[in-house]
Amino acid sequence: MKKKNNIILHSDGYISEMIKIFIDLGFDAVQSLEPNAGVNIFALFKKYQNQICFIGNLDISFLAFGTIQQVKDYVNSLISKANKYNCSLVVSPTQQINSKCKPENINAMIETTKIFK
Repeated sequence: MKKKNNIILHSDGYISEMIKIFIDLGFDAVQSLEPNAGVNIFALFKKYQNQICFIGNLDISFLAFGTIQQVKDYVNSLISKANKYNCSLVVSPTQQINSKCKPENINAMIETTKIFK
């Protein structure tokens, strides 16, 4: 049996208007979906539903400067809305985890995601 490979596009910035093009080109997923660049992932969930997998949208500032509860609330919101519209979602920060990120916030992201397995 031949294994299907997935194609993931990484792009920074405002890419909301390009999602349909990425779908038509055959991308399976798009990453990083930056809210600070104006990407409204909740609108994308509603518009594209299960046509493409969304990766990211957890602004890195939540992990660096937010509280544990803020991280949990946002991750819950992401997953709940993705589920509502039957979207594929990989919970992930919009940028690499760096030394400013609080370990307890990283853990909150991971543990909150596990609840929905």
